[in-house]
Amino acid sequence: MTGQELANKLGVHPTSLSKMEHGDQAIPAELLADWCCILEVSVSTILYPEGTDRAHEEEALFYMKILSELNQDHRTLVLKHLEMVYKHEKKER
Repeated sequence: MTGQELANKLGVHPTSLSKMEHGDQAIPAELLADWCCILEVSVSTILYPEGTDRAHEEEALFYMKILSELNQDHRTLVLKHLEMVYKHEKKER
């Protein structure tokens, strides 16, 4: 599957997809499940590729479950806040 095809299936611009793949843009949580489904892989495979520290896998899965249970407005609010904190922290590095 090409990047263009994946971007189309996810409903995102190919440039955004490329940035997500290279770690230059956060993967929105609401896209993660769809991404995994399309690629037929588990969330943990995406979050923790081979050779990476899997110590926080349970914690990440726990928060993904919580996010999936929030209504759309609350999920959007949480994700916007998380993205804001991430950008602020990245800028401080």
